[in-house]
Amino acid sequence: MLKYAVSIVLALGCGNKEETGATVDQEVAKQKTALAPLIEKHRAATVKVLDGLHAIHKDAMAAATVTGQEPLAEGAKFDPVATLVAPVGWFGDVNWQEKTDSNDKDSLMFSASLRLRAPELRRMLDTGVWNPSGGYALKSVEDAFRGVTRFQHAAVVRFHNYTPANIVGEKFAPASVSGDVIIYTLPAAKRVGAFPFEVVQTTEKVEVKRRESGTTALMADLRDEIKKTVDAGLAAFAVGQAPDSPPM
Repeated sequence: MLKYAVSIVLALGCGNKEETGATVDQEVAKQKTALAPLIEKHRAATVKVLDGLHAIHKDAMAAATVTGQEPLAEGAKFDPVATLVAPVGWFGDVNWQEKTDSNDKDSLMFSASLRLRAPELRRMLDTGVWNPSGGYALKSVEDAFRGVTRFQHAAVVRFHNYTPANIVGEKFAPASVSGDVIIYTLPAAKRVGAFPFEVVQTTEKVEVKRRESGTTALMADLRDEIKKTVDAGLAAFAVGQAPDSPPM
C-alpha cells in the first residue's frame, strides 16, 4: 500500500513541476509578443549606445595618462547633466559591482548612481525577453531604454596613483589619489576632451574621521571628495575653464 502511495505522490509532484514549467513558458511567450513592438522601436538607438560603451572602454584602456587639460572644441556643446560618469572598469563590464577593498583603486568611486540596465537590455535584444522567469513591467522596460539613450557624453574616470590613509595607533598618513577623466560622445564614442585631477585628504580631516569611525569613515569621505572633484572638473570643462583640484 505504501508503495502505491509513494508512487501517487511522486506523480503528483512531477505534474506540478510540468504545470509550473508550462505556465512560465506561456508567460514568456506573452512577454515576447508584448515587448516586440517596443524592442523594435528602440533597438537601433540602444545597440548604438551599448556598442559605444564597448568602444569607449577599449580606447580608454589604451589611452596614455592625461597630463594637461584637453579643452572642448570651440562651438561644441557639453552638458554635465546629460553625461554618464563612471570608472573605466564599469565600461568594460556593465555588471561591474562596487568594490569595498580600501586598497583597490576601483573602490574609489561609487557605482550606485549608474542605473543603466545594460545587461538586461542586451539580453532582451537577443532573446525578446526581459525576464526569463516570466514577470515584467512594461514601464520598467521603457524606462530602461530611456535610461540608456538619454546620455550625450560619457566621462571615463581613471585612477593612476592611490595611497590609502595609513593609521597605526596615533600615527597616520593622509590618503591621496590622482587620475584623469576622458570625455567621449555617445553613441559615437569620439574623444572630445580630458583633464587630470588630484585629491589629497588633509591631516586635520584624517584626524577627525579617525576618531569617528576609523578607515570606514575615511574611505567614504575620500569617495565623496573624488566625486565632488570630478563633478567640479566636468562643470569647468563645460564652460572652457581649467578644472581645479584643491586639497580637501
